[in-house]
Amino acid sequence: MDMRHQIQSLQTLVDWAKAEQDEAARALAQISRQREEAQERLSMLVRYHEEYLDQRNILVQREAWRPADQLNMHRFLGELESAIAQQRSLVTELHRSFHERHGLWAAAVQKSSRFDILMGRALAGQRIFADRLEQKQADEWASRKAQEAMTRGGRA
Repeated sequence: MDMRHQIQSLQTLVDWAKAEQDEAARALAQISRQREEAQERLSMLVRYHEEYLDQRNILVQREAWRPADQLNMHRFLGELESAIAQQRSLVTELHRSFHERHGLWAAAVQKSSRFDILMGRALAGQRIFADRLEQKQADEWASRKAQEAMTRGGRA
């Protein structure tokens, strides 16, 4: 395999690794946004729950607590607690997914970095080869010129 073909093959791998890294970053950003939104919804639900508990306690203290109100509040708080439990479960799942995708992104960054290093080495090797070839050609040219000068000098 000639050096040019090797460089082209490595460039294909570098491009592929960069695309993989970009996709992993997009996926990580997306799951991060989803996790933040889910955490905000959970915080909102918990605040609502606390507010309704406070409202219930105020009604109980004022003795303005009718049985129908008590039943409705109990049902509503039960539904709110169920929603909080579901949202906590979602936040936990998104947190796990975030860490999983973060690991995938870190691996993609590492892979991309390794291909960049290989490309750098290949390009450096190509430069060394080109420099040596140029030096060899310059030496051959100088040798021919010296030979020609000796040949002309010997005839005179």
